[in-house]
Amino acid sequence: GGGGGGGGSFVTAPPIADPTLRQQSRTARRIHIGNLPTHTGLTTDRLNEFICNTMEEHGLTVRPGPCLIGSQILGQGKFGFLEFRTMQEATNSLSLAGTMLDGKPLKILRASDYKPVPAAELAAMMGKGVVGGPADGDMPMGAAAVRR
Repeated sequence: GGGGGGGGSFVTAPPIADPTLRQQSRTARRIHIGNLPTHTGLTTDRLNEFICNTMEEHGLTVRPGPCLIGSQILGQGKFGFLEFRTMQEATNSLSLAGTMLDGKPLKILRASDYKPVPAAELAAMMGKGVVGGPADGDMPMGAAAVRR
């Protein structure tokens, strides 16, 4: 291994405190990211920062602050997983497919274990900050949120 570049760590969103809520919403908040550049020493910090900044620029976040709780880079750096703070932001991130990162178009899709949250569970989650909509006190931010 070699030394990394300088620069501070990108601060991600805090993890969801309630373990039941975290587990129930996890597959709906988790996104597979593929075709990552392997020649540039991409770190999770830099990936988190890139995704959060790009989401904000496109009006895809539901509230201020970082939209990611964290990420993993796997498969010799070729792919990874993003964990968003809300289910809505995870869904919104799918529209970033094809966004260029270090000269490579990113593949962004649902993780293979994705299951929609059942309606009853979803109703119970409303207002707890993980859904990412009006019930959580979140306003759609930016033009992308206007789509119906």
